[in-house]
Amino acid sequence: MENLPSVRNRFEKIRDKVKNVISSKKFKMIFNYVVFPFLVVLFADIYFKLNKINDHLLIYNLGNTLYRAPKAFLLTWLIIGVINALLISITNSSRKAMIIMFLFFMIVLPVNDFKYHIMGEPVKISDVNFLNGDNTDMMVNVMDTLKGDWMNRTIIKSVVSIFLFVFFIWFEGKIKIKYEDNKKRGIHILAFIVIFVMLAFPPKFLRLFLVNGIFDDDKKKDFSRNTTNTAVYFEYGWIQGLYYSFLSDYTMPPDNYNKEEATKIVEKDYEENDKNWGEPNVVFILSESFWDISKLDEFEFNKDLTENIKRLEQTNRCISFDMLSPSYGGASVNVEFEVLTGASINFFNNGYIPYLQLYKNNSRSTRMPNLIKEFNNAGYYTKYISSWGRSSYNSEKVFKLMGADDAIYEDDLKDPVKKGNIADSYMMDVILDELKQKSDEKKFLFVTTAQNHMPYSKYRYPDYDIDIVKSSMSQNFNDVARCYAQGVYDADKELGRLYDEIQNLDEPTVVVFFGDHLPYLLNIDSENIVDVASYFNTGDSNLDEIRKHTTQCVMISNFDIEKDEDTKMMNASYVGAYLLDNLGIEESDYFKYINSVREVLPVYNRNVVYKDGESTSISDISEEEKNVLDDKKKVQYRYFIDNKD
Repeated sequence: MENLPSVRNRFEKIRDKVKNVISSKKFKMIFNYVVFPFLVVLFADIYFKLNKINDHLLIYNLGNTLYRAPKAFLLTWLIIGVINALLISITNSSRKAMIIMFLFFMIVLPVNDFKYHIMGEPVKISDVNFLNGDNTDMMVNVMDTLKGDWMNRTIIKSVVSIFLFVFFIWFEGKIKIKYEDNKKRGIHILAFIVIFVMLAFPPKFLRLFLVNGIFDDDKKKDFSRNTTNTAVYFEYGWIQGLYYSFLSDYTMPPDNYNKEEATKIVEKDYEENDKNWGEPNVVFILSESFWDISKLDEFEFNKDLTENIKRLEQTNRCISFDMLSPSYGGASVNVEFEVLTGASINFFNNGYIPYLQLYKNNSRSTRMPNLIKEFNNAGYYTKYISSWGRSSYNSEKVFKLMGADDAIYEDDLKDPVKKGNIADSYMMDVILDELKQKSDEKKFLFVTTAQNHMPYSKYRYPDYDIDIVKSSMSQNFNDVARCYAQGVYDADKELGRLYDEIQNLDEPTVVVFFGDHLPYLLNIDSENIVDVASYFNTGDSNLDEIRKHTTQCVMISNFDIEKDEDTKMMNASYVGAYLLDNLGIEESDYFKYINSVREVLPVYNRNVVYKDGESTSISDISEEEKNVLDDKKKVQYRYFIDNKD
């Protein structure tokens, strides 16, 4: 008992010492300008990576981010530090700055979870272009049907974060700082604004240094980084990935680029094609997520899902081949872009969506080549018909800039039949109505369907034609596979009906039907069939990536067409040029050039060139292939970026 006063005195001395340290100006400065930004970066990374809470290597992955990508972490720490310092200067209160910072992240991080689980990729800064009625309604509708443990996890993470937020605000009240000298405050505001602007809008030399020197982008050859930023965010960290994707929105000129030389590559004499399908009406159909899931050994269905396509392939009025899509799981508009323009998403930066970032209300946008302009120049009436909203991915603006004579969207369609989304049967009726309308002009229609869009709930269809008769997967996966298979079956059936109907038309007609991408086949626990199916997990990473991006393209007509036995597979960016080359209309040198590239590089991504079932690393391709690939990059930059007069 006699020692109690002594112990109490020691405790009080330690407490007083801690109070003195905490109340010191040095501690306040270090905590607010150094420690707090560090905690923010770490907090955002933990919040995001807890999406993989079942991964027992979570803590290892967090530490690995710091170990493997220290330059990116330090850069992000600096950026958050600058933003926090700027907020302190503007509000003249470190506590207010902290509140603003926390509120921002407590809004963005749950939104990021929603996007990640609904669309398969994290938030980007350019997503502000995505915030409109059509897109947000679509996400809310999908979110309402895609429920699982991830939602509970997001709620728990957010509640815990709010408690941390309250604690830090309380603690900040004890160590808050503010400026007493307004002149010094003004100088700091100006200095931090300059630093922030330099980092937010870096000049070319700085951007190159940040992308290649900090994020080592020039050393990355991962094809999946092209259509989703998920791998980037998990590799570097959430804020790091957010900043990297922002930097990557800017398109750099290729090595040794020269505008005049790039123009000369296109403007040359091309061999004439001896095929001539005349000047038929032309219909392109982007079939939402169309892919034959019966290729998976894990499932056996009671019916052939693509029996109509197989029937049509036996006629002289059908050409069918595999198509390498630039997308997997989403971003259908990138597939639209490739088919319509002949450009390759491969040559843009990671996660780039041209409809949002490339098409502006300027003359440059109207000069970019596309199929619609080609058919306009040939005297066709051109029309875009979408099952989605007009503001989805800025679609209405994009197709005006592309030169479409007309466009109709979901709200223009009268009494649409729905099977979850607008039914394929309804869209085929819309197409047939357009084709049956008499006109002095030939018609070019580009149509997008929506029925088989995710999520794949067992309750979508009240009546199923498709049953799974054998499966090695769980019931949750079976429910997803059956729903998706029903959509594939319906799309195939409607294509068969369309083929039969156009045989009765007086006008010659060609239809190009293609799947935009494979879907995320997610069950209620957000587990993906693709991640576990043997078809996509062969042990050959190149083959796995090719398969994840391979859909089918089917061209049908109401007149005999010569089959091209050599055309077994091609990139989506060649499909439009391939069709033009077979028609009897005058096409531009640009699309003639695109078709000539196909002869040398029919299938490629950032990683490999794929021919005759074998993949060759980009670093090992022939000199001819390398030269053609380099020229294609320069031509794309010339016609889509550097196309001012």
